[in-house]
Amino acid sequence: MIPRVSYVGAIDRGFGMSVECRGSGPSIYMSIDNPDAALQQLRFDVPIPVVFRVENRTSPTTGSDSVQLIAKLTGGYMATTNRVTIGMGLAEAARAIRLMEGNAATSATHLAVEVAGTAGTFDLTGARDTFARLKRACETRKL
Repeated sequence: MIPRVSYVGAIDRGFGMSVECRGSGPSIYMSIDNPDAALQQLRFDVPIPVVFRVENRTSPTTGSDSVQLIAKLTGGYMATTNRVTIGMGLAEAARAIRLMEGNAATSATHLAVEVAGTAGTFDLTGARDTFARLKRACETRKL
């Protein structure tokens, strides 16, 4: 059984994020329903740039509040599912999770995720608890 959490803080309909324990750490998967034409054209053999950026209402975003990652297409567009799915491996996922965890404990309120020119927003409320549960599940799995 692979420990998995689905991050339920999506503000924008159609965006979903789940995190799984794979091997020595977590992997992140993003699903996007009703993808636009650019997302429908993503290919399995082309790396996909993804930007995770934390935002808050009281101060402007700085460079330390974002991280650019590389993802791969894990589920291509098909009209029957009307969804694309991308995945980020261990090293990339760890960078994104550190960004979310570190800022959830401060004043950051939202996480913007940009994929191929399309962006979705997640509420960071509860992110720290969500990722703490995942860490416990991953550690239990290793025993």
